Amino acid sequence: MRINFDQMEVEEGLHPLVEQAEKAGENGLYREALEHYERALETRRSDLDSSSLLRHKGRMHLKLCELTPAYDCFKQSLAVKEAEVGSDQHRALVPILCDFGRAAIALAKYKEGLEVSEKCLEILRGNQEELSLDAARTFLNFAILEQQHSRESKALEFANKAIEINSKQLSEDHFDNVDAYGVRADIYFSLCKNEEAKSDCERSLKIIDSSKGKDFAENARFYNGIGNLHARTLKFDEALVAYNKSLEIALKSFGQNHIEVAESYSGIAITYLASEQLKKAEKNFQLTLDIYEKIFESTHPMMYSPILWLGNLYTSQKKFKKAKQSFEIVLELGRNNFGEKHSITASGYMGLAEIMAEKGNYTRSLDSYQRALAIYLDLYGEQHKCVQEIYSDLGSVHQRLGDYEKAIQVLNKAIELCKMGHKGEDPDIAVNYRKLADIYHSLEDHDKLLEYEKKAHQVIKKFYGKSHENTIESYQESIYWYTQIGLNDKALKKANKILELVVKAYGKDHRLNIRTYELIGDLKQEERNYTESVQAYMQSLKIRDKMQDQDFEQIGKLYLILSDSFTKQNDWRNAHRFAHKSYQSQILAFEKDAPEVFEVGRYAEIVEKQAARVKYEPFDSHGI
Repeated sequence: MRINFDQMEVEEGLHPLVEQAEKAGENGLYREALEHYERALETRRSDLDSSSLLRHKGRMHLKLCELTPAYDCFKQSLAVKEAEVGSDQHRALVPILCDFGRAAIALAKYKEGLEVSEKCLEILRGNQEELSLDAARTFLNFAILEQQHSRESKALEFANKAIEINSKQLSEDHFDNVDAYGVRADIYFSLCKNEEAKSDCERSLKIIDSSKGKDFAENARFYNGIGNLHARTLKFDEALVAYNKSLEIALKSFGQNHIEVAESYSGIAITYLASEQLKKAEKNFQLTLDIYEKIFESTHPMMYSPILWLGNLYTSQKKFKKAKQSFEIVLELGRNNFGEKHSITASGYMGLAEIMAEKGNYTRSLDSYQRALAIYLDLYGEQHKCVQEIYSDLGSVHQRLGDYEKAIQVLNKAIELCKMGHKGEDPDIAVNYRKLADIYHSLEDHDKLLEYEKKAHQVIKKFYGKSHENTIESYQESIYWYTQIGLNDKALKKANKILELVVKAYGKDHRLNIRTYELIGDLKQEERNYTESVQAYMQSLKIRDKMQDQDFEQIGKLYLILSDSFTKQNDWRNAHRFAHKSYQSQILAFEKDAPEVFEVGRYAEIVEKQAARVKYEPFDSHGI
């Protein structure tokens, strides 16, 4: 939901304070404009229209995401104007009603927002002004209201109507159309119409750049939109550039406690989560949540967004108790504000389903996925991205249950829907091809495994290009499957080529080299070449350390492999050392009484006892 308004026109012959306020607002200096309006109101001069000043003051509050003060200003402005005109149906009330409706919707006072907007339209119809600029703003209120209730098709109709009116009365590329393009871009994004959303964002940036400049406040909104679109297609480097640009503009224009600042932090966190930089992701998600808590009440439906993403982060960190609490809050926000059939409610079910699957409770996981699927199908139909994702997740759950036939059926359904919507080039198709490869590995059908692995890599390479990070990760996935079916020589040759490619394109300490070194370490383990194996694993750990990586589960596994390697070389000092490191990492990854921690702890005790019995010379030939 967005709360931006069209700019106010600067009137001639105004009081100096009002003129300064108008000019500051036009230049995106909303805090300065707010202060001028407040000073003008404090003068209590009879020649100043207090209703207009209250309205414009409210608009500045709204620009700054100060929702309750904005709502109060519009309410006071309306009362003053009604008393002045002696009627609650006068045409002069319409501009205030437009703003008041927008503020009510922003505060999740949906019934009041609807009533006010309907009253606004009723007055305009009575004056035969259904195609006026105020009518366009009213239709935009309806669009936002419909989108909030997951009725995107209806929302799109209202947004298109607003743009049509603005374009006819002004022009398609007039600055006053920017807000409408922004609302429509949000709707398109919800509908997974990525190209249409991108077009509206880029058009808005072009309009703002030509009329206000590249660093104007409203640009933050559209850079966030571009970032979201890049992130959806897994182009995280491009997304990060857009999010950082938005953050720079938003902090300068609005200050810390603004929705666009929060959205920028959230987007940055998503890019870190995708690259498994969990510590950085958590920091930025927490910054997002802190800002949301300052803008919205705890029961406001918008609170679902940062809480949902924190739940996803906790799931990645194996902190299932925290994740479950987060998803249950999301579920409650959806149900309490909109009922069962809403996208927020569905997202809560999806989060809980993932946790249950991770914990091995597949029956309950299937139930939650089915609940989410029913909601999304009812709201959007089969072509929506969330529907396709659920089919994909259902395939994984059926595979874990050993029902391979059902898993293959569901995954092929997901692939079919993706192809229909994205002409066979969407990265999600590659994800599903790889899930099929995994199933055929379980079925020991290596020909089918390699067939689907090749299909997956071709989709990724075509979509991103040869040297893109996602293509490199796809190469790594291919290497993994080569190792699983005994094609070790081919895997090692490919891994060394990838190392050369990454070093040339990104540098030797890039995160992409982590998995490649670990794959090489695994291959050298197979050859019983423990010296080179240890060297490869240590290179991986070195990069992880530089990145301040928090994937403690994987780090613990690496330490355990290193410990085992040293036992095979009778290097008990390092064997003991890395067994202890593994135990400490598993404690950070899981609950202290988790079976994973117990098993590693028991192993560490055995190594410690053996190390205490063996007299060894100080030995460290691995540069540890």
